[in-house]
Amino acid sequence: MERIPASDYPALVAATVQSVLRDDSLVREFKRLQKDLSDPDALWSELYALALAAALAALESLPVQIPEPACAFRSAVRAFTDAGVLPDTREEIRVALQNAMLARLGLYHMAIKSEEPSLAIARLYREAAGADHLSSLSFAALAVPLLTVFKDAFSQVVVA
Repeated sequence: MERIPASDYPALVAATVQSVLRDDSLVREFKRLQKDLSDPDALWSELYALALAAALAALESLPVQIPEPACAFRSAVRAFTDAGVLPDTREEIRVALQNAMLARLGLYHMAIKSEEPSLAIARLYREAAGADHLSSLSFAALAVPLLTVFKDAFSQVVVA
């Protein structure tokens, strides 16, 4: 177990999500899903939102007590959006992107917690990315391995 100060938790969340999204088997699945879209870039923002929602759901399922989890996830979203825009992007555009990502994260989080998470996630993805039904279900199927990986990763950390 690793003890970290609560102030470092947002950076840990962001780094863990980014690390998980670089996994070779997941990257292959992402690329396969991307081929089915008319706008392949639509996959990535949805994927980040789903991954952050899965990380939040994983943390909620563990006995770890995280001070101000909403703050940790706002900071993680800020790290993602800042990494994805040019350095000279105006602040109001950055804030709009962060708010949009937080909104998607919230929707995917509710979907994960719903009675039929696969269908709810597939519906959100289909609406946002314009994917067909089968691709949407394939995207939704990513939630289970993401949850498992995040539970494993976060169970090794104790907030000091």
